[in-house]
This record gives sequence, structure tokens and C-alpha cells, in this order.
Amino acid sequence: MCPLHHHQFSLADGSCATGADDVRAYSATDDDGELVVTLR
Repeated sequence: MCPLHHHQFSLADGSCATGADDVRAYSATDDDGELVVTLR
């Protein structure tokens, strides 16, 4: 939940469950303790 606007977003796909615009979602993995984010 966004603490400022109280919107709820899906971490899987960025869709908003409370009526606001969707946000971008990125794939993130842990590679031996290093965060790897795939931007597409």
C-alpha cells in the first residue's frame, strides 16, 4: 500500500486494486545476495 495515497498495487504485475493508474513492475531476483532487476 502506498502510505501517502493509500493505493494498493500488485507486486506481480503493477496493477492497482484501488482505482489509480497501474505502475510498472519489474522482475527481481537474488543472485548470491545481489539484487538483480530486469528492465524491459
